[in-house]
Amino acid sequence: MKKICFLNRECESEEHRKLKEKLKDSYEFTNFPSQADIIVQTVCAITDEEVAAMNFELERVSRLKKKGALFILTGCTVKIKGKEFFKKFDFVDYAITCDSLAQKVLNIIANYEKLSKNGRKN
Repeated sequence: MKKICFLNRECESEEHRKLKEKLKDSYEFTNFPSQADIIVQTVCAITDEEVAAMNFELERVSRLKKKGALFILTGCTVKIKGKEFFKKFDFVDYAITCDSLAQKVLNIIANYEKLSKNGRKN
């Protein structure tokens, strides 16, 4: 069974809970990004200090990410800073806002699984 890691930093919305509920039978949950096939990280950073801490955390997770793993970044920071801000993190496959989070992530994962079965990565 494939593994999924949710890194939420104490920021878990109803959308996160819905997403976990829908994935619980298809994925094994892990707390270790190095073991995960899919990483969903939520970033909440409003102040400059929080943004600096977020940058450090993203770089740390990027070193732990196993080769070929899908990395989805979400949270209020994506909405505030914009997707362009996250392009500097080349390990981020998708940066999405929390609006309809569960459905967006499920669509991304479905596409990822489809491409993986065909021997291609997005």
